[in-house]
Amino acid sequence: PNAKYPDISDKPDDTILGLMELPYWLLGNFATVAEARQALKSVNVYSYVVPFLKEVPTIHFPIHDATGDSIVIEFIDGEMHIWDNEVGVCTNSPSYPWHTTNLRNYINLNALNAGKTTLDGSVLQQTGQGTGMLGIPGDWTPPSRFVRIALFKDFLTQPKTAAKGINAALHLLNTVDFPFGDVREGEKSSTFDYTQWAVVKDLTHKKLYFRTYDDLNTRTFESPTLSDGAPRTSTPSSPSPR
Repeated sequence: PNAKYPDISDKPDDTILGLMELPYWLLGNFATVAEARQALKSVNVYSYVVPFLKEVPTIHFPIHDATGDSIVIEFIDGEMHIWDNEVGVCTNSPSYPWHTTNLRNYINLNALNAGKTTLDGSVLQQTGQGTGMLGIPGDWTPPSRFVRIALFKDFLTQPKTAAKGINAALHLLNTVDFPFGDVREGEKSSTFDYTQWAVVKDLTHKKLYFRTYDDLNTRTFESPTLSDGAPRTSTPSSPSPR
């Protein structure tokens, strides 16, 4: 919500790119994050009211490639910023650098269970599994979700196959999944924020996996080799629990 887009009124026309066209431009012209990072220096992105949203979207863009390289594009105080995404995580506001600084508040957390301790002569036993993560934030705010995914991803046993990687990614996403009704705009509001769908992308094998709120079965799409005049296909989904 703190996004503020550049003023492009004095910029050359051939450098101007619409906000919602940015993903198409990046995906259609560049094979790697390194190529995209260099090309972004020559464009000026402008914002506008998107008809189907009926508003100017306040968004940012995480970009990844098959090598594991990643950046985050954010628009702050009228300027486009490109951050190297060394943590490999992106949630919503505040800005990406704020989130990485906030991680310093949780350097004491780890995957190892805490042992028993003695307090004034009394022996205190651990309450169960997971005591190494005591204190990790469990709410739905973007900072808390950033911390959870960053730490869980780091401690995760590295998958050895693509299938195990997809499975691990879906389990990580489960830790930040909004159940319907847990996040509301107000006491009398009918507006709920919830996880309508989850997507996992295998950039090596060009496969996209997704599931929706009402259907936790994961569906897979393989990226075909498209040609001019190729037929367009669609698959129905059910993102709403109503």
